[in-house]
Amino acid sequence: MSYTTLVRTLDVLCKEAPKGFKRYHPKSDDIEKVNRARSAAFIHLFLKVRFGLTRFAERHEHTCDGSQDGGVDGYFIDTEERCITLIQSKFRTTQKNFEEKAIEPIELLKMEVSRISKGEKFDSNGKPFSAKIAAFQKKINEIRDISLYQWRVVILANLKHINDEQLRRLIDNMDYEVFDFPKTYSELVFPLTTGTSFVPSEIVIRINLGKKQQPQLNQDVETGPGTCNVRMLYVPTIEIARVTAKYRNALLRYNPRNYLSLSKNEVNLSIKDTIKNTIKNEFSLRNNGITLLADYSSVTDRTGVSGEGQLIIKDPMSGHLSAPSQGHSNVGSAPDSGPSCAEHFSRVSDQPSPHDHPRHG
Repeated sequence: MSYTTLVRTLDVLCKEAPKGFKRYHPKSDDIEKVNRARSAAFIHLFLKVRFGLTRFAERHEHTCDGSQDGGVDGYFIDTEERCITLIQSKFRTTQKNFEEKAIEPIELLKMEVSRISKGEKFDSNGKPFSAKIAAFQKKINEIRDISLYQWRVVILANLKHINDEQLRRLIDNMDYEVFDFPKTYSELVFPLTTGTSFVPSEIVIRINLGKKQQPQLNQDVETGPGTCNVRMLYVPTIEIARVTAKYRNALLRYNPRNYLSLSKNEVNLSIKDTIKNTIKNEFSLRNNGITLLADYSSVTDRTGVSGEGQLIIKDPMSGHLSAPSQGHSNVGSAPDSGPSCAEHFSRVSDQPSPHDHPRHG
């Protein structure tokens, strides 16, 4: 993984911006503006990979890069994990600087995380925070159980000659995570370029329970590592398309031969044809299905909708998609659904755990 790959990735992220966002569409010969666009896209890279914000508009909403931003370039409020992340980014315009130059302590001093997190409207110089910071503070104020949330700072830069105690003094004793150049390459650029970014902690899939005498087969299977619980059930193909369009190869990362980039091989083209050009449920007979390994799964029919259930998968670890039906480059957009009746055979295996979980359904 190289700086060149990083720059190409940032340029692709810039192209995702609508034409009205001129900052992201500079003329190629205006090097200064090109670098400013890449600097902004660097924050988008983190938001897309770490939090799964696939659409430009939702990422842009979480950026604050500009004047009177209190040193905060971006943020994310994770309501599931109850964690608020503040981002400080320092993009370098050459490979040498990106891999060798560290962020200066003065840059970290500009992060007025204490004032922002406590709802202060003015910075330490008595000037009002920007409209984006004010909007962020408003979101925080609307969280009912804010006392249960953790705060942390993410630094997208090399950090040198500052120890843990010194850094915590600069960021109001918040937890922190540093993405230096090796970590940026390995945990941001590589996952995005290979389609394995944003592994979800939970996936919820709607399933059709109507006209099924037995909606699922559920049994324990003895394996070398221990006892696994295995569920086998049919899932609507549109649901498979929806989760795959969002999570891409993150669900297939241990099965590279099934990555979505291989969707043009003969078998996958045949599967795609079946999905798009049949009106019945032949697809359920012609495909070997999906296998997912997860920490825990459950099925419930208590959804408030007759004939509809939910499959909940906690911490999916790996997947096997024998014939993916979509391989579009527009990540985040669901493909054509095909016949609404088509279903996909799915197997979910709960891996052995030292902790027992209650099982439903």
